[in-house]
Amino acid sequence: MQPNPYANQIRKIPFFILIVLSVAIGACYSLAQDASIRSFGAPVASLPTDRETRALIASYQKRAFHKAVAAGDLQAVRRHILAGEKIESANPQTKSTALHLAVHHGHLDILALLLRLDANLEAANMLGSTPLMIAAQNGDHNIVKRLLDAGASVRAIDLDGRTTASYYAPLSGNPKLLRTVVEAGGKMAVPDKFGMDGLFRAVDSGNEEILKLALEETKDANRKSEQGLTPLLSAVQAKDAIAIRLLVRHGADPSLLPLDLRRNAPADIRRLLE
Repeated sequence: MQPNPYANQIRKIPFFILIVLSVAIGACYSLAQDASIRSFGAPVASLPTDRETRALIASYQKRAFHKAVAAGDLQAVRRHILAGEKIESANPQTKSTALHLAVHHGHLDILALLLRLDANLEAANMLGSTPLMIAAQNGDHNIVKRLLDAGASVRAIDLDGRTTASYYAPLSGNPKLLRTVVEAGGKMAVPDKFGMDGLFRAVDSGNEEILKLALEETKDANRKSEQGLTPLLSAVQAKDAIAIRLLVRHGADPSLLPLDLRRNAPADIRRLLE
């Protein structure tokens, strides 16, 4: 009896069919899951109850909500909130909330909506920065004023010990904004964990009016940082004649500077240090 040449192929057919069916089922499951995720407009509770699927959907919703805030899409933001999205949900990596994003991107309409919904004004991102700090660093006086009027604290401290008045506002380069923060109770003479306060940041800003505001509050123009820096040293290194003149006038001591720095400074700077 001759062996059937097709026997091996026939025996392989069921196994091949199983493979095809497995791939098809997997593809259908993936498509169904993608469809569920794309339906992020519906509340999570109304979607499939599988724990992993719901977690994935919730994660997608959060990302989509934050993207809508960042893009300034007010209608999409409203839909997400009506669908049950929590306005305090934070990005897993940056810890930024919707309020952080609205402030950072300058979306006033979304900011107004979040403030009406009592968004947490003191929410801190991964750096410990509050929405007020971000608004100040961006130099956005209008948003700073809105947040202060809503009750944002000028005493909040980030992870490096910096406040809105001692760090973020001076670096904005906006004297009007800084004055608003100071008038709200912000203190510039608050040293951070590196020993640097608002006077250092005022020198870094390169703005004469901001430096004058810092000098009005400071009690020690010769304050040293943990690395041994002083505001005058920073001003000399930047060759900022205006800052050097103001600092010396308010008690900064040129003799505390390294001798070689004084000797090698440009002639006009050396005269200010004499």
